[in-house]
Amino acid sequence: VLRAPPGPARLEAARQLLESYYCQVMEEGFFHADPHPGNMKWWNDRIYFLDLGMVGEVEPAVRELMLLLLLAFANGDAEFLAEATLALAGDDGRADEVDLPTFQAELGELIGRYRTLKLSEIQLGPMLDALIEIAASHSIRLPAALAMTGKAFGQMQLAVTELDPELDPFESINGFMVKGLRTAADFEIEQQMALTNHSVTGVRTVYLPCRADRGYISSRLGREIARNGGSVNHLVPQCVHDALR
Repeated sequence: VLRAPPGPARLEAARQLLESYYCQVMEEGFFHADPHPGNMKWWNDRIYFLDLGMVGEVEPAVRELMLLLLLAFANGDAEFLAEATLALAGDDGRADEVDLPTFQAELGELIGRYRTLKLSEIQLGPMLDALIEIAASHSIRLPAALAMTGKAFGQMQLAVTELDPELDPFESINGFMVKGLRTAADFEIEQQMALTNHSVTGVRTVYLPCRADRGYISSRLGREIARNGGSVNHLVPQCVHDALR
């Protein structure tokens, strides 16, 4: 694949390869786990995967939260990244047992370190490895699937960077939209909007179910309570509470 001739087809193939990996991991939860350049073939202006002897799987709940991790990185939001990391850890990442200010500060340093690099130097695999290391230093255990996908992202990006050194690895992740669902009725409404968004703009929608004890909360209700001077700090994350004040 590294012998692909220069031109528009090479650049388009790089973009498609990056997007295909986000799709494999974040949407399908089933991905090629050994995607180094030697396992890809360039033919008729396209990339074909070879040797599918090693594949990985990601459970729905994990891949949804992994999407939030990458969105947090893409937006440079350390607080959001901390919340997504703790959610991904589940019972192994209880916020009341973590030094949250220090954890957020270290994640902020990590984001700053990667977001100031040249596009060709931003590597998703090492970035996720660094996140796992920071979490482990705070006794936060993350799913093994995160390390495996990090390895696969790192290998895949070797080919992407060779094909197009200027391609922003975060550009494609911003093509996802996250929607929260409270009930089955929400899905019926949101699905129509999601199909329209994808048809018109190409944006993909990922749904996250709310906690069972938070199903009665709506964004409209929260805004109305805040607008009338009520407190919603027990209903929403701190960053949302601050934005509503």
